[in-house]
Amino acid sequence: WEKGGDKIVLSGYPGKRDWVASMARNPAVTVHTVEFEPWFDIPADARVIRDLDEKLPRVMAFIENWALRPGFPRARFKLLLGAVKLNRALRLPWWGPFIIAKRIFRAMPCVEITFTGEPVRRDAGGPPALSEQRDGRPY
Repeated sequence: WEKGGDKIVLSGYPGKRDWVASMARNPAVTVHTVEFEPWFDIPADARVIRDLDEKLPRVMAFIENWALRPGFPRARFKLLLGAVKLNRALRLPWWGPFIIAKRIFRAMPCVEITFTGEPVRRDAGGPPALSEQRDGRPY
């Protein structure tokens, strides 16, 4: 997320995710702020990005931001991300160890959220419940 921007990118560990499938089916979403009071609900549209050329810069920025967290092995990730960036800048093929990186990046979820309206202040309680519990579903 860029300060003052109207977009955020959601990503995470490689693999299929229910939340990505839900946003692909229903792109009108509401972003709920949860960390600090006051809380806000912000209307937005979600766009699942599957094309690797479009996804890669967003996922790389996500990883770089994620790597700023305390306790993260920054030096190793800087080296790896730097190598991938150089490979992409030189437009080299995804050969050798880069094929592993390509598989990881391809499998990472990437959803771009574009805010479509003004934040609405929510004074009562925390965020709304995610969904109703159902038998056979762990959440």
